[in-house]
Amino acid sequence: MSRHTATVLATVLVAGATWAAAPAVTPTPTPARDTAVYQPKYEDPVIKQMEDHDKQVAKEQEEQTAAIRAAQKAKKEADKA
Repeated sequence: MSRHTATVLATVLVAGATWAAAPAVTPTPTPARDTAVYQPKYEDPVIKQMEDHDKQVAKEQEEQTAAIRAAQKAKKEADKA
């Protein structure tokens, strides 16, 4: 056996023994998972008031449109006769 081979084998044996004697590595602990906390639905009173006002305005506009269409329909029927 050559001197170089003996040196390599000795190095491997020492490194192997050192590696085998090393303590086991503990895995990194995983952080706790975030959990969602759902809050009750919040209704802003100002936004609610604005939405109610918009609905009332839309209802009034629909009534005006219905009145105009009824007048147009009556005029069209009168022109036919």
